[in-house]
Amino acid sequence: MKLSIEQSELVAKLSTTSRVVSTRAATQSLAGVLVTASGGSVSLRATDLEMGLQTDLAGDVEGDGSVLLPGRLFSEVARSLPSGTVEIEPRDSERDVLIKDITLISPQMRMAGSGKITFVPDVPLRLQPLLVNLQIGARDQLADSFRQLRLLGAGGPDGLGYVPLSEPIQLDGTLQSIGTAQLQRLIYNAITN
Repeated sequence: MKLSIEQSELVAKLSTTSRVVSTRAATQSLAGVLVTASGGSVSLRATDLEMGLQTDLAGDVEGDGSVLLPGRLFSEVARSLPSGTVEIEPRDSERDVLIKDITLISPQMRMAGSGKITFVPDVPLRLQPLLVNLQIGARDQLADSFRQLRLLGAGGPDGLGYVPLSEPIQLDGTLQSIGTAQLQRLIYNAITN
């Protein structure tokens, strides 16, 4: 979807729809303006669950699609643009969800890593491709069990007493069905060797 709209028209229509954008929304959709292009026309929609507004925009449209934009920020940016034609084009490559510095700690295990959920158009979030790299460490009884299976690395424990596995673990698949093939292979090799 690619839209070409006059800045003054965009600002006027956003000022209308932004009136119902929630300033203290618990969900992103209530704090956003939904921009939808369909059949050569463009509409802006917003709601606070008590009232909803929709307005149509005049402009050139290439392709159908929709994107939810932060309402207040979108309005401020539109007002600050110079007069003339404004182009709006969502970029699929910039919709990925980055997972940075995730750390999960329990008394016997620590997992730390990063990854991303790759955006695929028209696919629900729970089915978007997932890739997470984790360094897993264990201590106490779990570390003893992993040591017997030869899953722990040659190094000693970290500052908190967790001994890392011999190699990082990669989780793939989707949020709905996380793939653990690498972890299963690591355990299988440890048991059969």
